[in-house]
Amino acid sequence: MRRPEAATKRNQQLEAENRELREAPAPALGERRTADLPDRPGDTPKKKSSTVIGPC
Repeated sequence: MRRPEAATKRNQQLEAENRELREAPAPALGERRTADLPDRPGDTPKKKSSTVIGPC
């Protein structure tokens, strides 16, 4: 294999590895955040707000 081809192949491998390393923490962080939520009330109100009446 020629040098430019080898360098291109190595760059592609490094890019793929970097992408995997960047994306790996995301699922773990999401699981950690959701694990902390059960004892905390939700952010979304369960009750609908009253109907808004237009100007008089």
